Amino acid sequence: MWYEEELTENTYFAIKKAVTHFFTITIAILFLAFLGYIVLPEKSFNAIIQNKIVQILILLGTIFSSITEYKSIKRALNQVSFIRKTLSEKANPLPTLKYNALHAQIISDVALKKLDLLKSFSPIPFVIYGFGIYVDKKAILNKSINFIIGNAMLNEVLMYSGFTFLAIYILLITRTYQIYKSKSFDYYWYQVEIIKYEEKS
Repeated sequence: MWYEEELTENTYFAIKKAVTHFFTITIAILFLAFLGYIVLPEKSFNAIIQNKIVQILILLGTIFSSITEYKSIKRALNQVSFIRKTLSEKANPLPTLKYNALHAQIISDVALKKLDLLKSFSPIPFVIYGFGIYVDKKAILNKSINFIIGNAMLNEVLMYSGFTFLAIYILLITRTYQIYKSKSFDYYWYQVEIIKYEEKS
């Protein structure tokens, strides 16, 4: 059946785009690292580039971004295929199109409000400030404290906590944006097909 074949083609196309996306991000990261090497003091650059947490977050972020790109492209293509299937199989596809358009609009509006809320609580300025303190090795932070897994340096605890909160924040805002983008895309295509169908009727 043409619908299943088209879904398979959509998957292959999405994989190719995701691989391209992965290498594009990798090149961008290498370029930013080169700029950092030129601009930043050697001490600060080494502190960033040699930090295991930073390396892990960059790797996971690149992989996550590529997987998200794959899912986003595949879903968008499959949605268009579903609309074509609906138009070809249903005698009166208008109720289905209108219901799906309304559903997509509601989810898109909720995601947009959630995005605005997340942006108002951005931890990025605090993380940048905290990392600056860590690099400067402020004396007040160079002391050992009791932590969950035992004794640890206060500056290390603050740095790892900052990166953890930042990673969670980026994950939340990326996920929410993907929902908003995909549902806005759905709403647009449903509305296009609704207008086309009503003009033909």
